[in-house]
Amino acid sequence: MYKIEYDENSRVLKLRLKEVASVDSEVKGNVVMDFDSEGELVNIDVMDVNLEDLANSVVDGEIKVNKA
Repeated sequence: MYKIEYDENSRVLKLRLKEVASVDSEVKGNVVMDFDSEGELVNIDVMDVNLEDLANSVVDGEIKVNKA
């Protein structure tokens, strides 16, 4: 079960990988990763995502990353 959601108000891109409760989280920059009781990744939330910017960065089916 994979589910992708975008909350336009909070600008959060949510990737749901499993339908189980998360018991632990790890934050790296603007990304929150949730893990289940077995340590498996179950959710990923990417904060402050602008879908228009993301769509404009897709070139030939790949995401182009501009490094600052």
